[in-house]
Amino acid sequence: MQRIKSVRLHLPSYLSIYEGECSQGENHLQTPAQLLSCAQDSNKVIKMMQVKVDGSDVSSNIVRESTSQPFVYTIKSSDNAFGIKPPCCGVAMDESYELFFKPLPKGDHTISVEVIRVPLQPNQPVEHDLANWNIKVA
Repeated sequence: MQRIKSVRLHLPSYLSIYEGECSQGENHLQTPAQLLSCAQDSNKVIKMMQVKVDGSDVSSNIVRESTSQPFVYTIKSSDNAFGIKPPCCGVAMDESYELFFKPLPKGDHTISVEVIRVPLQPNQPVEHDLANWNIKVA
């Protein structure tokens, strides 16, 4: 995935790298503890997570964050691009990996993310996600 973005902000930046989320509608789990365990389990199969800013590896700055309170998760997509069938989604818990970094100086920048997940179930495809953002800071 390639994105080009022009920004004028000179503020610290935040990037969500990967989110493990489990909700009642998708998983038929009921308690927040069950949902959080499910979200954490979905991240246990991450074999590689790398973020580069202008070619420099900043992966050591990735922070793992879990929700401490359940939240109501809904998907609003007129074309159902995610292919999720009702009932969706209800109460959810989340464990995500985030990156916070200082303001980028004026100029052109590239942020790239690569995540590899290897499912525990046999005969499941390896998930290899790549994303690149070209950012112009004015």
